[in-house]
Amino acid sequence: MRENGITINEMAFLFLAKYNLLQENKLTNAAYLLFKNNGSIITTIKLGRFQDPVTIKDSSRTKSDILTQVDEVINYVKKHISLEVIIAGEPRNTQKGQYPQWKQCAKSCYIRIRSLIDNERRNTERKSG
Repeated sequence: MRENGITINEMAFLFLAKYNLLQENKLTNAAYLLFKNNGSIITTIKLGRFQDPVTIKDSSRTKSDILTQVDEVINYVKKHISLEVIIAGEPRNTQKGQYPQWKQCAKSCYIRIRSLIDNERRNTERKSG
């Protein structure tokens, strides 16, 4: 999470309890995924770009915390999306993506995740307040 510039300004135990990341004084799976430092088999994401059903043109693997993994997956996908530049005599070129809906879909997913996090935070504050 340090890589993402996210900081937590609370005591660790209080933070974990506030966001329901502890159950019976043990870390939940969600806490493990959010804060783990080392890679493990259950948190590894393998990414691949295939030329055909058996030929892999490029591959990558990520084994970090889940927030970093989201960024790494999005960057990997962006790296492999073709961008077509259309020159039509205009002062400005037109760019057309291989998957035009990609940006809208990514933005929509981000907004939904953000909304879920905000709702959970409000519910937690309501219960403790």
